[in-house]
Amino acid sequence: MRACPAFPRASESPCHGSIRWKDQAIHYNIHEDSRLKVGVMDISDIKRLNTLWAGVYPYLAKQVISVVPGEPRHMLEMGPFSGGISFELAQTIQGCSITIVDSMERTSVYLAEEARRRYLLPRVRVVRGDLSKLPFHAEMFDAVIFRGAFFFLDESILRGIRGVLAPDGVGFVGGGFGALTPRELIDDIADESRRLNQKLGRKWVTRAHVEEMVMRAGLDRYGQVIEDGGLWVLLWRQKERLSDMRNARGF
Repeated sequence: MRACPAFPRASESPCHGSIRWKDQAIHYNIHEDSRLKVGVMDISDIKRLNTLWAGVYPYLAKQVISVVPGEPRHMLEMGPFSGGISFELAQTIQGCSITIVDSMERTSVYLAEEARRRYLLPRVRVVRGDLSKLPFHAEMFDAVIFRGAFFFLDESILRGIRGVLAPDGVGFVGGGFGALTPRELIDDIADESRRLNQKLGRKWVTRAHVEEMVMRAGLDRYGQVIEDGGLWVLLWRQKERLSDMRNARGF
């Protein structure tokens, strides 16, 4: 497998599949999401959960690949539970660059250190930013991944995700072990995963609740809630992509 290219220069146009940053001082000139202030989530619990899920991430990465059209060049993963899927994707998808964004400084530092330890820089880049006001220009990413989303998800986050999707891009937002993860692997880690998630403040949501959230966000024409190894929202920039996926998968 050939190495993925470094990130595009800030001067390049996103209209040609390249990344431009809203603010060159993005690492320093942001406002932290109030729901993710330091102290709300213990970084040691996040690290423990990510380690516990190490065997799950390859299967979740395969599921992401199955819903992303074509060969993505630029992908975004959101939130404190990022990293596992991105690291797998960076090693399996050729010609890609991946951005990870979270609002907590300690999480961002931890994820950047993990990317460096795995020799994935500069294919994987970690930035700090508000999940409700993503610090990126519109139509930048071919895919946006947000696992563990139901700790934080609301209408503004859903609209923000769709806003940064490229015209043919797709968002994969939600939570669960994934459709491809072996049952025995899930059984091995389910109890500890449940304990850590409860400690971190997991919110219980139903499919009906998430469908209502999608409608309140004004995205029912651009999104589909599915139960496929968890509870997920698939989002598209263009409603034609939603129609294609529904026809292909029988939703």
